[in-house]
Amino acid sequence: MLTFQDRDVTAHVVGARSARALEAGLATVRPRGLTPMAAGIEQAARLLVAKGTVRTMLVLLTDGIPTMNYYTSDPARDALTAAEKVREAGIPFTCIGLSPNKSFLKRLAEEARGTLYIVEEFDRDLLAKLVVEERGRLGS
Repeated sequence: MLTFQDRDVTAHVVGARSARALEAGLATVRPRGLTPMAAGIEQAARLLVAKGTVRTMLVLLTDGIPTMNYYTSDPARDALTAAEKVREAGIPFTCIGLSPNKSFLKRLAEEARGTLYIVEEFDRDLLAKLVVEERGRLGS
């Protein structure tokens, strides 16, 4: 689990295989600052490719839309470009986001050929459950 806030991308849990490990990682996350979504997606994808793990997936938990650019001057376009790179790398992608940003998140998941879950609030138990279910669905 990586967080991306302001200009920082921080690893909290890498390679979690259980709901308990995911919940522990989620407990360390504190939302704050700007959202460099493209940078976070790209760095997570790079990490997954570098690990060379066969059974892997990228899960994006987001409470907002991208607010920091990465490739161009358009943060939203940059995030969509990063999602396209995830698709091209063959990494399964799941986005879990809040309903006010459903329109953008739908485009993001479509660009990555992934799955989108919209939630009303981030509840650790629900998030862990969704990730475990998605892993099962993907056979990861």
